[in-house]
Amino acid sequence: MTIKTEIDTAERNGQTLTAFQSAWAAKDLNTLMNLVTDDIAFFGSVGPEPGQTWQGKVAVREGFARYLELDTGQAITDPAVIVGDKGFAGWSWIVDSEDGPIQTVRGFDAFTFRDGKIATKDGFRKTLPTFGKLLVSPPGTTDGTTTRYIKRDYRYLGLRQAEGISIKTYWIDAGQNGSEPPAKLSFAVDAQITKMVQEVHDLGSHHSQAYAIVHSGTVGTWLLFHWWAYSEINCHVLLRAEPGAYDFYRVGDPRLNACVWESIIIEHERQAWINNMLTDKPDPKAYQDDTLTDGAY
Repeated sequence: MTIKTEIDTAERNGQTLTAFQSAWAAKDLNTLMNLVTDDIAFFGSVGPEPGQTWQGKVAVREGFARYLELDTGQAITDPAVIVGDKGFAGWSWIVDSEDGPIQTVRGFDAFTFRDGKIATKDGFRKTLPTFGKLLVSPPGTTDGTTTRYIKRDYRYLGLRQAEGISIKTYWIDAGQNGSEPPAKLSFAVDAQITKMVQEVHDLGSHHSQAYAIVHSGTVGTWLLFHWWAYSEINCHVLLRAEPGAYDFYRVGDPRLNACVWESIIIEHERQAWINNMLTDKPDPKAYQDDTLTDGAY
């Protein structure tokens, strides 16, 4: 009798998880919420903890919605493994681009069940490889011509803290977003910055000071992450998201550095570093406070 009860429990939980995976792939938020307990806990696969935790139906609904916005493209789920009131399932998100399908991320979720509903969802994900993805061609004209320079809007978004690193964050907008970056862009940027700070620690000899440039351009969104190391070295990682998407991938061509708009911030940060840190009395707080004035450049 005990064995039969365990089998019935596993079958019921398996049916719940299959329905949950289908609803997630379809981005059906209402169905997802019908399959979870009132005290559901969602442990996200990215965020400051690492990961971010939502507790209770109201908060978890918001968390699910943010992830469904972040994960663009086609969802593919692996067959689930159910053991009593625990379950495990792998997944992939595939994004199409100009040069063919790209598997942007893989991961798996660990679940617990109660009375046939999901009580906890704990997500883990693999990120893009460090060599990133080569562009089909760099942005801009390819026929040897140039275009007229048009100013873009610049805004300082504040100082972020992640894993002991202070990151001055700027936003450049080509004109299609208004005065605020979209909320899902901010969420995606936070996730990428959390990943990037590990590289700061891996390289070592840093000064716990960095800056990030988010550039909402005309051919996609660019994310430039810079940090200072070895006293005067400006380290650099370049990422990009396709137009209309917020799934950043690392640009694999090391020859690409920055455009003319991004270079304005880089030059300001260079001078701020010289003025405040390459002195007899280095002052990290003064460096953090020395930001480019908002405006059009």
